[in-house]
Amino acid sequence: MKNSFELFVFLKNKNLLKNSPKLWWANAGTEYIIFTSILTQNTKWINVEKVMIGLEKRGINNLKKMAEISLDELTNLILPCGFKN
Repeated sequence: MKNSFELFVFLKNKNLLKNSPKLWWANAGTEYIIFTSILTQNTKWINVEKVMIGLEKRGINNLKKMAEISLDELTNLILPCGFKN
């Protein structure tokens, strides 16, 4: 096989993908992807997970809720990713 598409076709033709999830990325189609995409630009994934756990504990799971907290609180929540401002 020369590339990942050929692998995909092979697996599909062998019917090995029939039980695979429709969207393989966790939380695909949600604002979670936006948050994590921005945060991973500056740090390791483990630090992004720390931030996402902190946001989840505060009940911040969408952009509206994020906009409702103070800038100081948001700054403290994203600090594990190295963002200071």
